[in-house]
Amino acid sequence: MARSVIALLVLSVLLALICQTSAVATKKKTGGYLDMWSKWGDKAYQICKDHTKRESKCDMFQEVVEDVFQDIISKMASATEKSIEEVTAVSLKKPFRGEGERIIKQAIRDMLSQKIKTEEALRQHFMKTFSQWLMNVAVNNPQSMMQSQFQGMSVEEIQAAVKGGALRNDDNEEDDEE
Repeated sequence: MARSVIALLVLSVLLALICQTSAVATKKKTGGYLDMWSKWGDKAYQICKDHTKRESKCDMFQEVVEDVFQDIISKMASATEKSIEEVTAVSLKKPFRGEGERIIKQAIRDMLSQKIKTEEALRQHFMKTFSQWLMNVAVNNPQSMMQSQFQGMSVEEIQAAVKGGALRNDDNEEDDEE
């Protein structure tokens, strides 16, 4: 019995090492292209965990974020002749980072309140809410992002939003540069 337990332990350690080596090899092979979707997927998971204790929902949300980002950003980076690393760097700077986090929080609230149960339904919902932000990141266009954020608001409402800190992102931008 003790040998069985030890054998299982050794097997699980070896499996973990193989998986870790495979992930590192994949990242090296793709030239670091996993950066953006991994960073934003991890961020989405953490934000989700702040909103709900349902880990399965957060796992599903993280997977959708990573898949959507990988699909769209690869195409957009190619179309704009930028590297994935350049697009990643833009996404983590002001004002894009704050807006991305705001959209993620809203998508999580929508997911939880609308009881979206399937990954495909979540993917479609996420595509609707995130596609413009991803385009703005790829072309480094914060003006379009600000215009859509304040669309339909009166001048007084915009002034109140600015005064209230709607454009502020006080997070340390370097904390995701791991």
